[in-house]
Amino acid sequence: LAKVILLGLMIIGGCAGSTSCGIKVARIVVFIKALFRQIRLAYRPNLILKLNMNGRPLSEKIITGVIFYVALNFFGTLIGIFGLAIMQPQVNMSTIISAVLACINNIGPGLELVGPTENYDFLRPISKLWLSLLMLFGRLEFFAILVLFLPSFWKKF
Repeated sequence: LAKVILLGLMIIGGCAGSTSCGIKVARIVVFIKALFRQIRLAYRPNLILKLNMNGRPLSEKIITGVIFYVALNFFGTLIGIFGLAIMQPQVNMSTIISAVLACINNIGPGLELVGPTENYDFLRPISKLWLSLLMLFGRLEFFAILVLFLPSFWKKF
């Protein structure tokens, strides 16, 4: 249970405005509020519900952006786990999951073989490159990297 709690805290990261990575507490709060709003709208579709944060209403653009970011982070983590599991089949899953979470969320140590008294030295070079790429995606919060692949970004204004 303690390891699961630690992994959950690794995913959340810090508070809004901090330099830590992860999803951030503010995004988690907005995501959970949006989730409960959708559940209420499922059985009362004509209800108009506004989400508030610190007493101020949130725009639909912000809510959609938060939901998109959380989904992107979730799928990025899954892809990272599957990729590392394919590259390192001899390593147990708790090490793989914690290594990916530690890299995407830029936490530092993971659990098991990549724990605080261990290191990533036993990994193959391609796995280290994979985890470095995940660190880059996590540190720049996915959007900055994804923008580079949009053709409209490279067009002249």
